[in-house]
Amino acid sequence: MVDFKDKLIHYTGESMKNRKRLSLPLSDVLLEMLRVLMRVNKTVLKHNKLEPDQHYLFISSLGNLMDSRSFGKRVYRYKKLTGFKNINSHPIRCGFSKRLLDKGVNIATISKALNHKRIYTTTRQLHIGMKK
Repeated sequence: MVDFKDKLIHYTGESMKNRKRLSLPLSDVLLEMLRVLMRVNKTVLKHNKLEPDQHYLFISSLGNLMDSRSFGKRVYRYKKLTGFKNINSHPIRCGFSKRLLDKGVNIATISKALNHKRIYTTTRQLHIGMKK
């Protein structure tokens, strides 16, 4: 999924809600964080006697590709474990998009990262152009 040379992350259609492939740019800081995550994944998989798959970055506990549904399930499980009341995967996506906007990323790129069909959906989610 991660192309360290060209500083891109590639999502396969299987991992996306709409089943379309997506490639996004990565910063040097994020690339280093992903390197660490990949090392941790490899250690966890070996500990569970599973074969590490270098192609996947976000993996399930079984070592499979984590799709949007399994991600949602994992967030729900952590919600139950921690006792948090109002958490699900949608606010995580909103926070991600807000941080991108605060860093100066343009709306078209944010919309693509969120896999929105229309930029209007992204601007509405970020409350851009709305009166306060």
